[in-house]
Amino acid sequence: MNADAQQTFFQLIGEEHVDASYIRTLKRYRESNSCFVLYLGIECDDEMLRGKRGWYWDSYQMNHPENLPLYVAIPTLEDDSLCPQGYHILTATSLDSKPPDADKQWYAEDLWVEHKQRREQETFSRLSGILPGGSQGVVVKESATRRTVYRYTLNSHGATYGWESSPEQYSSNRLQVHTPFENLFLCGHWASTGPGVISVIACGFLVARTVRKLFPHIVR
Repeated sequence: MNADAQQTFFQLIGEEHVDASYIRTLKRYRESNSCFVLYLGIECDDEMLRGKRGWYWDSYQMNHPENLPLYVAIPTLEDDSLCPQGYHILTATSLDSKPPDADKQWYAEDLWVEHKQRREQETFSRLSGILPGGSQGVVVKESATRRTVYRYTLNSHGATYGWESSPEQYSSNRLQVHTPFENLFLCGHWASTGPGVISVIACGFLVARTVRKLFPHIVR
């Protein structure tokens, strides 16, 4: 099951059908942060964007809650077939927090329209310092918040990385691939290997190997 563990056990199966100790374990876990992503289509030459890919911080106080790291990716510098000649794709990604009044109704439309617009403006302002003059060439602008992540993945509260990757929720302290239900296995960033492409691939391999051992006559 490569799906949100909370959705799996609380919604699909139903809490009343799950072992109580397993439910208590699930409720102890904390979800990861979500992300905000600004997507831009820019008309510009390659030289304006070269050397701009990477992480950016506003100060050296890396753990300050207001110092949100920004990651800039420019895939068209690696593959120019992704858009017409003379144009580029740029994405700017940072952590996304819930609006102050959204704890009880975090998905509410009226809260998120304002929240999304504010985050767009903040991110666009940061990019202007990284790419002076780049805003003049913007032809496409779109963005995604944790609400977007929830819409397309059903990850609880739009959690980007499943469970939070903290010391008490790492490796063997995360949910294992085995569950209280026979032949139901967890796969992905809600399971033991953690978040990230390589970790999720490793988890898929682990589950596939487990299934193959259980059903050697079916899986070859």
